[in-house]
Formats: sequence, structure tokens, C-alpha cells
Amino acid sequence: MKQSLPLKHISLAQARLCGKCPPTIIMTAILVQVALTLAGCFAPTFNEGVSLANLSKPTLTYLHSVSTSRISVPTNQMYYYPVPASKMGGFLGVRIEDFPKLYYLKSSSLKGPIEGGDTIPTLPGLEFVYGLVFGNYATMPMLILHFPSLADPDLGATDLLLFSYDVTSSSLQGPSVTKKSLSDLAVSLYFSITDPSITVNDLHLLGLQLRASMTETEVYIDTFILQKSANRYYELSFRMNTAGTVVFDSNLVTSRNSSYTYLQFTNPSPFSDSIVGRYLFCPTSKNSYMQVYQLGTYRTFFWSEEGILQEIPLKGKVCSVLSSGELLCETNNYGMVYSPEGRFLFKFGLGSLFMPYELYPSGTPTLMFVEPIDQRDEGGQLFYETYTLPTADLSKLEE
Repeated sequence: MKQSLPLKHISLAQARLCGKCPPTIIMTAILVQVALTLAGCFAPTFNEGVSLANLSKPTLTYLHSVSTSRISVPTNQMYYYPVPASKMGGFLGVRIEDFPKLYYLKSSSLKGPIEGGDTIPTLPGLEFVYGLVFGNYATMPMLILHFPSLADPDLGATDLLLFSYDVTSSSLQGPSVTKKSLSDLAVSLYFSITDPSITVNDLHLLGLQLRASMTETEVYIDTFILQKSANRYYELSFRMNTAGTVVFDSNLVTSRNSSYTYLQFTNPSPFSDSIVGRYLFCPTSKNSYMQVYQLGTYRTFFWSEEGILQEIPLKGKVCSVLSSGELLCETNNYGMVYSPEGRFLFKFGLGSLFMPYELYPSGTPTLMFVEPIDQRDEGGQLFYETYTLPTADLSKLEE
């Protein structure tokens, strides 16, 4: 005897052709077909970025959410820098037709903007601007912005800008000075004292990083500088306080090896006067890194105390060298974690989350995660949800 098909396998066409099927089965088949059709119509579209973010978020600690509907530009033209306080919010940098604007986003209240009159140049593969929030989180959050492609002193343009937000008066202020250029403050300050024969015009800033300090009123500015005439490389570190004052802190080459004050790499250097790279220094391991974007690919170079330059096979863009000494990269919806020497350790789902920086709220190294949720097309808000994770717990995100 021929067995009948299970009900879930009876299609509408089969029901119609089967003269022996009772009306109840035909009607059931029709209803199943309609249900499946409706499910296909109303099922949400799969979003890999959101799904990967949802895998990681249960391990993170929710901090706060802010929103706005007043800005109509795409989210990839906006950069949110959260302040590590439960009710504060953060700075919102916006790029409109290549011109910068800065707001302070607090709850659903948008303060600002401070408008910049200069076009922001773009570096392929590198951020056109990146920043770091520091100092006086309760009453006067500070934001320092760096425009990396303006670092050439020959351009005579502003390189670092410091902004603040007065919580008491709900007022966005800044920049604190009209000109804050590394070539004016940092480089000449150091070299005029140590070697008067070196001029600013003989130097080229190949890389810079903004590094958080355990003191909430200071930020470190680490630079990688080429003396063009002698092909010497200097690594210098400076400190900026909440008043915008920059002072020389240390020669990083000397701090690693007291026998010399500059680098001359044993291998041919891949850097040239035309390259501005992402420079990173780790005070824990005393390692240095430079990432450049060439021919559509990131290339990462590493040197330690010995000053021997090596290329290491990292995937994606380096987000940060963590206080642990590990390298945190971002590529294809994943966060990738590497050892200080570039050995792959683990990856985790990142998706629609992004990591602005590592900060030290209350002295604890902490990673900040932000997820933009854009519901403006439906008449809703643009949300920025902020999460935190102690850096020591990063491995808990491993897949």
C-alpha cells in the first residue's frame, strides 16, 4: 500500500491533483502555503553585522544610549566619542561636504555645533580624523582631535584641536587655541634644545597616536618623526593637559635603549616623505608599530628594543595597542587580537559595533564599544548605544 506524504510535505498543487484527498486536507494545505508565503514576506532581512554584534553584547556592560534626529547625513560620515560616565553622552563629529562640525550629544539633546571652515583631507584606508576623550568626566569632558594628513609642517595647518563641554552650563567650547600644530609645539620644542642644527623643515611627521593616560586630565601624544637629510627616525612622546598645554615627556628610543637616541633601521625602510601612517607605541612592551595603507592593503611594521624593523601579517586595521600589550585589529565584521609580536590569538564578533578607544575610568583599562542604530528612515532616531568591557576580560569574547 502506498504511504501518504506527511502533511507538511503536501503542496497546494499536490492537494489539487489528489482526487482522494478530503476537503480538510486540501484546506490545511492551502493554509500552510499561505502561512509560508506570509512568513517569507514579513521575515526580517538577515543582517550579519547586527547578528555578530548580538553575539558579543551579552558579555559587555551597557553604559548609556544617546539619540538625535536632527542630522541627516549618513552614519559613515559621523564619529561618536563617548564619555565614560553613566549619564553623560559624548562628542559627535560630523563630516558635511568635507567640512567638519562638532556637537555634544547628551541623552536626546544635541549641543553645538562648532563649525570648522577648513576642508578635511582624506587618507585612503586611514581615518580622516580620530580623537580621544579625556579629563574631568563629571563636569568638563575634553576631546582632542587629530587631523593626520595635516601633519606636514610645510602646510602650516592646524594638526591638533582641543574641545571641551561644560556640563554645568550645557555649553560646547573650543578649540581652546586657534593653532595647535605639532611642528610648532612638540617638534621644535624638543629639537631646538637637543640639536640646534635640526630645523622643523628638515623633519617629517610619519605617524602619530593619541594614547590614554591613567591620569584623567592628561593624554599622551606619541610621534614617529623622520629627519629627512640624515634619514634618522625619532620616537618622541608628549603630554597634553586639559588646558591644551603640550610638554615634552620622553624620547621613546632612549627609554628602550639608553645607548642611542634615534633609529636607523637595518632593513630598508618602507616609509617615505609621502607616507603618513598610523603610529602606535606600547609603554608596557616598549614595542612600536606603524601601519600604512598601500595599494588597497594594510601593511604593519614592528620594531622592539633592538630597533630591527619587521613586517608582521596582521589582518585589517589596527584599532589600538592595548594596555596589555596585545594588538586589537578590525576586519570583515570581526575583532582580531594578536600578541605583541603579531601572533594571532583569537577573534570575536564585532559586526555593527565599533571600538573608539581604550580608556582608564577610575584607573581601570577599559574598552569602549559603540553601536549606531539608525532608524531615521522610519521617522525615528539615530541612536548610539555605548558598552564597556575591562580590557582584562577581552578573551571572554572569543568565539
